[in-house]
Amino acid sequence: MRFYSFSHLLSHRAETTPDAPALRHGERTVTYIALWEAVRARSQALRAEGRTCLAVFPDGSLDCVIEIFAANIAGMQVVLMDDSLPDETIASLLRYTDADLLWGDEDLCADLAPALTTGVA
Repeated sequence: MRFYSFSHLLSHRAETTPDAPALRHGERTVTYIALWEAVRARSQALRAEGRTCLAVFPDGSLDCVIEIFAANIAGMQVVLMDDSLPDETIASLLRYTDADLLWGDEDLCADLAPALTTGVA
């Protein structure tokens, strides 16, 4: 079967194989239904906030995957950032992409918040 979006993939799997493992990270396993519910809830919250561009410093966690899927489903631009770059380079990229929301290490996000269009998660 061909999936046309993250939403299509997750909703289909949640309907057809709700209890099957969707993601595993360490000892934690998330089923398709749990993943779909988490992504859908977060996506609704992002829509309600009116955000347009999420800059993510990926850490490989399940929460990171949920945030990326949710932002995509909410219609946001998602920019994957590299935290090994100098702060000034990152700040420049944030301004260039019109990022208005950060996801990642709290200290790093707090330091970079002034470069955002509007705010921080």
